[in-house]
Amino acid sequence: MKKIEVGDKITALGYTFKVAKIIYQDYWDRFGYDCEFLDDKGNYHHWKQWDDGGEVIRKEKRYINYYGSDVTDVFKKYGYC
Repeated sequence: MKKIEVGDKITALGYTFKVAKIIYQDYWDRFGYDCEFLDDKGNYHHWKQWDDGGEVIRKEKRYINYYGSDVTDVFKKYGYC
């Protein structure tokens, strides 16, 4: 189980919301996530995966080198992520 993080997106019931602030979260092995969060527009949501269905869409992790350049594509090319 991986925790839901700020920047991840939750999709359920035909809607997708970007998580801006997590108020509460828990994970149940048999049922999935239970998460209360605020989206990027400040709206409150309580998502229960076993009732609402849906999934978590993880934000893409970016890799930045010492000089501030994005090197994520190079890491992907050589299989590091």
